[in-house]
Amino acid sequence: MKKERCGSILEKIHLNDALAQFGIKTADDRLIKGVHEDSRKVGEDWIFIALPGKGETFVFEALEKGAIVLWEREEQQKNVYHVKDARFAMYRLISLCYPDISDDVLCIAVTGTNGKSSTAYFLYQCLSCRYSCLWIGTHHVLSDTFQEDSANTTPSLCELTRLIEKAKKRDVHCVIMEVSSHAIDQKRIDAIRYDYIVYTNITSDHLDYHHCEAHYRYTKYKLRKYLKKNGRIIVNHDDPHLRSLYPLIQGQCVTYGRNMAHFHLHDIEERRSGLCFAVDDQMYHTHIYGAFQAMNLTAVIAVCSLIKMEKNQIRQCIENLLPLSGRMQKIWQDPLVFIDYAHTASACMALFNTVRRLPHDKIITVIGCGGERDEQKRSVMGRLASEASTLCIFTSDNPRSESLHRIFDMMRQEAGSNIMFFEDRAHAVKFAVKNSGNNDIILIVGKGDEQEQLIAGRRIPFNDAEVLCRALKEREELV
Repeated sequence: MKKERCGSILEKIHLNDALAQFGIKTADDRLIKGVHEDSRKVGEDWIFIALPGKGETFVFEALEKGAIVLWEREEQQKNVYHVKDARFAMYRLISLCYPDISDDVLCIAVTGTNGKSSTAYFLYQCLSCRYSCLWIGTHHVLSDTFQEDSANTTPSLCELTRLIEKAKKRDVHCVIMEVSSHAIDQKRIDAIRYDYIVYTNITSDHLDYHHCEAHYRYTKYKLRKYLKKNGRIIVNHDDPHLRSLYPLIQGQCVTYGRNMAHFHLHDIEERRSGLCFAVDDQMYHTHIYGAFQAMNLTAVIAVCSLIKMEKNQIRQCIENLLPLSGRMQKIWQDPLVFIDYAHTASACMALFNTVRRLPHDKIITVIGCGGERDEQKRSVMGRLASEASTLCIFTSDNPRSESLHRIFDMMRQEAGSNIMFFEDRAHAVKFAVKNSGNNDIILIVGKGDEQEQLIAGRRIPFNDAEVLCRALKEREELV
């Protein structure tokens, strides 16, 4: 095979050698410049992978740009080649063009139903004290040299490869990645290998995709197969749903939690200034809110310790951490106002338990459930919000094309009599602010730092924090 090293990470691969892997014979020996499944991101001498469901429009767009197309359909057309399995072809080509994409960087995966984004962001901040880091996560791709928006928690395999290649060209030495169950099941990470894998927890989620809890759980377990030879898997020892993972990772497991573990969390204290806790014999003071965050921070301390950071440096990094935008993010002091991305029953329970322990007169909650998604959780989330609140306001949260009245009916099934309904989320937020006192707590739950609402096929600009700040400033002027 004609393959040579070049100046960048991409190997010099000739088209005829690449296609020979799939039993395709051609005399075309031009060099491949890249591989992608998004027709907008290919160009001349790129290979475009036409995944199932890709219409002819995308194929012709790629051809017009001078790309070579691999398609499961048999077409007698120049630069279009037939493959039996487009996803497998993509993996083989990525592995051929980038055979060591994750070999010479510290690669860390964070997975779990809740806590992925916060844990990954805390890791990004702490490890940036030692390395140039890249964080790939929900809505965010961030490094000290570039940042991009991301549509998915875990991008496609081609997009991941592009991002890691871009980062390595800019001397990034550490990649921290949130890994979703969808990404594992759809083989988006097949060419990546990890030094450390963190399991935050596993509860019930995405049952509209996985259909049952067992499939969801064992899909998460599959991530262990992507560990590097001497890697370690860091597991939340308090989560009973992770216990059946232990026999699968003998000798590679490091535990953390309040139960006796390698990294033992204890003496958690919640103050208006933030969270305090101890891990083993070290006390930590933070500006982070939420007792549940102590578990995420303990996972971060475990990783930092495993890569041999000094104890004092870890303590200083933890104490300097900033919260992730939209995750128990404090917007105002009096009243104490938080926005949070919690959109599962378990995340809501942790959030409400934390808030109730803070000094307050009333708790006012604004919450909704997404349309055309996991219906089973709606009544539970409605009940939890009602039980935790003095006043609970049900409102829209990405209803998509589903009727809000139907969503509200499901949310109210187990709720108390302290609920109100506002179809317009901005009106709900303003009503909460207008009816609050300085010693109250306001919780705006479900969207975090999202920048839009998905309503009836439209993307409508909307941001909880912006609406809150306007309403709170108006309230302040009137007081």
